[in-house]
Amino acid sequence: VRNHLARVLSETPYWSSREHSLAMGLLADSDPHVVKAAAAAAGQRGDLAEFHRLIQAREDLADDDVHTRYSSRLALRDLLARGDNLATLRKRNLTESDARAAADIMIGIPNADAGEFLLDHVQRHEETGGALIKQIQHAARHAPHDRDEELIQFARNRFPGNIDLRLDLYRSILGGATQRGSDISPAGKQWGGELSRELFASIDDDSRTWQPFPIEGLKSADIPWFTQRRKSNDGDTNSIFLCSLPPRAERLTGILRSKTFSAPAKLSFFLAGHDGFPDKPAKKKNAVRLRDAKTRAVLAEAYAPRHDTARKVTWDLSKTAATNAQVFLEITDADNASSFAWIAAGRFDPPIVRMPKLAPKTVVSRLKIAANLTGALRLEDLQPTVSNLLADDGIAPEVRAEAANALLALKPDPTLKALAALIGDNAISPALRSRIGAAMTDRDADKTARILADALTLAPGPVQLRLAGTLAGSQAGARQLLDLIGGGKASPQLLLDRALAARLKAVDKASEQRITKLSAKLQPLDKKLEALIAAASKAYAPGKAWLPSGENLFKQNCAACHSLGGEGGKVGPQLDGIGGRGSHRILEDLLDPNRNLDPAFHAENIELKDDTTITGLPQREEGQLLIVVDTTGKQIEIRKSDIVSRQKSALSLMPGNFGNVLKPEQINHLVAYLMSK
Repeated sequence: VRNHLARVLSETPYWSSREHSLAMGLLADSDPHVVKAAAAAAGQRGDLAEFHRLIQAREDLADDDVHTRYSSRLALRDLLARGDNLATLRKRNLTESDARAAADIMIGIPNADAGEFLLDHVQRHEETGGALIKQIQHAARHAPHDRDEELIQFARNRFPGNIDLRLDLYRSILGGATQRGSDISPAGKQWGGELSRELFASIDDDSRTWQPFPIEGLKSADIPWFTQRRKSNDGDTNSIFLCSLPPRAERLTGILRSKTFSAPAKLSFFLAGHDGFPDKPAKKKNAVRLRDAKTRAVLAEAYAPRHDTARKVTWDLSKTAATNAQVFLEITDADNASSFAWIAAGRFDPPIVRMPKLAPKTVVSRLKIAANLTGALRLEDLQPTVSNLLADDGIAPEVRAEAANALLALKPDPTLKALAALIGDNAISPALRSRIGAAMTDRDADKTARILADALTLAPGPVQLRLAGTLAGSQAGARQLLDLIGGGKASPQLLLDRALAARLKAVDKASEQRITKLSAKLQPLDKKLEALIAAASKAYAPGKAWLPSGENLFKQNCAACHSLGGEGGKVGPQLDGIGGRGSHRILEDLLDPNRNLDPAFHAENIELKDDTTITGLPQREEGQLLIVVDTTGKQIEIRKSDIVSRQKSALSLMPGNFGNVLKPEQINHLVAYLMSK
């Protein structure tokens, strides 16, 4: 009956003193089901008369009565959020216990009164830990911006040594301003500048020594790299290691790359970690590699020892050191399995790269936020700092992308805006990303035009199209794109994309005749080949690839013409550092070798006097002999006196049937192997 009465009260639109009295009584009932129903009624229909009784009812509940506690919390929230109840409560002189109970509820009420209540509360009462953080963040987001200065002063005094928490509060203030559709207050802008400078200053040289990079084709929810103390098999137990095994996150993947340094004659370090289940063959996915800074060729590598205790690795680099080569280290975790899928490295000797004081994840987060604030708040004095970030090849791509956006916010440029989108794209080669970064800091129009032309030629097809689409967003950009195509500096094949052509015509109506002329002699794209490349790119899964199989496939199908790591033929381009091209570009070059063909590798059709024609790639001339190689890598000697004519072919010597010769899983193995090089 009492439970039914509570439900009747919840359906009664207007309460007299009699209904209030009934509700108060039911909230004190011994039956938790009745209390739950009465709390719901009070939340819907009650006023501040029920506020104290609801708090008391919640305190009277047994600790294990989770459902009724939750119902009373919702009731308090609904009661305070309705009408002017919250504004009235703010004027009351609450006891400390009632104020704490109310503050606990306020974080569920997204309005200005709740924000002001919490800002007043944290200044009157000593809150600590998670409760304080939640309350001050809610206040920052929802309190009126005319109280920003008060909030900022509280944060400065209460959290002087916690830059990350102060930063969270500041971002809450920004979020609140955005939500209200207002500009941030002058006090807020000033504090943002202070925080940006403090963030940049907090990243010392040691913390920037190692930077995280993603592995293309492997989506990782977060950056795995952090520092920890690990045991080594020589008895050392206190040394710091860089590790990819954060708590409960073994599936995370990524690359950790060091700063460039001069190769020493010998380098040793300790290595721990796993490379698949112990009873299975090694996957060869988790490794430490030394790469040439210029070519990105792998000079030395060591795979995870499949042990928790670190083992010593020693590399003889005397030949590399003799050439004064600049190199860098790369720690790779490419295994997204849930166990036996991590790596840790440390104790480098000589100590050419130091252990960071901050976790790489923290470094990336701070630099991104500082760069973002620099652009958002137009902090002109930080432009040199952001420019240096953008120009640094060793900085994480996502940081450089944020730096590029900041510079564009400080000084807009439509062409550079189109290029800036490529800075953080892992499918773009590091060399091209560096040139784009330099263009954004130099602001040289001629250099920018050359880089734009190269990007429209060297980038993978989808990236070329995306870049062209960005240019087509303005009349000046559309004309610039057509000038590049007309001058032979960008592929006219772009104009076969209907959406791009339509956008160009819409932006610049005078361009229609020019587009028709430029695309008149184009052959339609091979839809079957396009579909094959798109399917292979979508299916690319390095986590499922078997690198030893990829290596064998390379030796069987590619090594006759291409060299890698100093081994293989020299007919086609040597492939050291090919991983920098990105998986999509590698797939284009593999499945459609004529798409991005370098002019130096166009085959020749050589007609002979005996009415035969040899198709091959000229290698050299030896007296009266012309030496060419055919599609198998075999050398053929041709007497010059037997030649009737030589004509450059539009095609590559490389066979274009790999899509038929290799199975999809073999393509995956081969591309993953090439991406590791």
